[in-house]
Amino acid sequence: MTAKALTLAALTLATVGTALSATVTWSAEGSEEAAAIVKTAVDEVVAVLREDSATRIDKRERTIEIVDPLIDFQLLAMLSLGKTHWSKATPEQRGSFADLFAETLKLSYFEKLELFTDEDVEFEAPVLTSSKGSPKYFIVSIIVSKSDRIEVGYHVTKRGDAWKVYDFEIEGVSVRKSYGSQYNDYLKEHGFDELLATMQEKIDKVKTRDSELGSDG
Repeated sequence: MTAKALTLAALTLATVGTALSATVTWSAEGSEEAAAIVKTAVDEVVAVLREDSATRIDKRERTIEIVDPLIDFQLLAMLSLGKTHWSKATPEQRGSFADLFAETLKLSYFEKLELFTDEDVEFEAPVLTSSKGSPKYFIVSIIVSKSDRIEVGYHVTKRGDAWKVYDFEIEGVSVRKSYGSQYNDYLKEHGFDELLATMQEKIDKVKTRDSELGSDG
């Protein structure tokens, strides 16, 4: 190899090395930022659930206030419904579905976590799942009790200037895939408006049950 070729090769390697270094640094900073946001929200939720003096309804409302800005409900609703069903729905139906899905998810998230009051929460290091476009990370929290360990994982990506959860897993089960499967099966036999009515009915049942339990429930 000539001296000129060696020089070009060295410059190329140096350029690639610098680019990789910048990417790694940026990814590390991004993962730390994303993890910190998720950890803060989870810690706040756990703190609320541990309050003995707070009622169940109060805990639910405060939990929803914490997770509401963290989760991209619009994106998660679209992903759960699937491209085919989403494209067939009217703009009005999409809006109604997104609202009902968000409310369903908030209630479900609280119900799955409300029993955990005295457990500790551990976090694993974020895992980069995609570097295309806005990087995507998977952040696992582990609820630890004396007899069990339950994993709740959060898929996060940056939407604009904020890190957002676009899916989460409980014991390895994806919320997006789980609900998506249910909606897909339902829409094989029923119309979209029937799905919306069914979703509203289930939400109303949860709220009615909470009201019947009373403020101390």
